[in-house]
Amino acid sequence: MRASGGVSQLDYRPTTPDHDWSLWARAIGPDGRRSRWRASTVHTPPAPLLVALGDSVASGHHAGTGSSPVRDDPSYGYPHGVANAEASVIGQEQWFSAATTLLAGWDGPARTAGIEAGVAEVVHRLRAADPSVLISWVGYYDPAGTTSLFPDSFAAAVDHDLDILHAAIQRGLADAGGGVAWVDTNLLLGGRSALVQPLELFGGSGWPHPSLAGAAAIAAAIRP
Repeated sequence: MRASGGVSQLDYRPTTPDHDWSLWARAIGPDGRRSRWRASTVHTPPAPLLVALGDSVASGHHAGTGSSPVRDDPSYGYPHGVANAEASVIGQEQWFSAATTLLAGWDGPARTAGIEAGVAEVVHRLRAADPSVLISWVGYYDPAGTTSLFPDSFAAAVDHDLDILHAAIQRGLADAGGGVAWVDTNLLLGGRSALVQPLELFGGSGWPHPSLAGAAAIAAAIRP
């Protein structure tokens, strides 16, 4: 525990979450005088929970060894990287847990009218469940140019639709009161074939989903 200006900060790392622990504390004055130790029972807070709501990008879709892709692999998607980063900061594995939830994805401009309201509802529900929640919203990226079968010539059309989609999402975030971190994956992955899985004509292709390096780049951009 550290105290400064009458404010104390407790370091919970040596403890376990959601348990009663005995706290022993004493005061040390500027002149070095020390008070007697006093004991107090402190109930530690529950462990933080990472919840990733998304589509196949969040779920870790990637190429399989057979004819079908792997559609849900928590160890492959970017939430895995976020969980590992947060656990390393917290310092103790028991103080972090992660849950990945796969939802139906948006299908672009065709659903623009409903996206704004849906985004706002998601944010409102998360904040209703936990007023202290920290939210990052991961945008989409343009895969044009990441394979010869989907060359750069498609980029203008894809970027046009992405602009419409992202504008609807950001309006929804504003409707919910703002305060949500926007993660621009197009700046990270757009047109970068090394960060996107290759397109396989036969078998279970992982394209246009992020590669492991791409998922790591997204995770690094998320700061809950």
